[in-house]
Amino acid sequence: TETRSDRIYIHMINSVLPRIKNADMIGFVFDVNEHLQWMDEGGQSLTADIDYYQRIMDRSNASEKIGIATKSDLLKSEFEEERFTSPRSAPDEFRKYVNDRLLNGPYRGPIQSLQLTLHPTYLETETNGDAQRPVMPLQTFGMSQILKEVGD
Repeated sequence: TETRSDRIYIHMINSVLPRIKNADMIGFVFDVNEHLQWMDEGGQSLTADIDYYQRIMDRSNASEKIGIATKSDLLKSEFEEERFTSPRSAPDEFRKYVNDRLLNGPYRGPIQSLQLTLHPTYLETETNGDAQRPVMPLQTFGMSQILKEVGD
């Protein structure tokens, strides 16, 4: 009997991998939340396998690559406290800040190996009364920069 995992694996082989191989650009996504958890745990749980990322690039015909740092809003308060400005007021400075932070953790190897500059992204949302579930995205941060990088 075919399991859900089997179906996902088959889908990856038949659909996703050919798209990666034939892509003009590859996007590598790094989760800021995972980085922060790794830092909280003293660097014990998360390690980013450089070979994994390099194998993706080696098997692709992509001539360009882009790095994306999701959930970068988790660094927003810290940035604002240290720099006395907001990511919206100083997006280049925030990009550098996020890159510096992620280069001091488990993603250092892949970021350096692939020579990526990460583009911080996040959604600004409101939450319902229990402060757990976002009601709706209000604004995005960093998405327009990624679209400029990717092109029309």
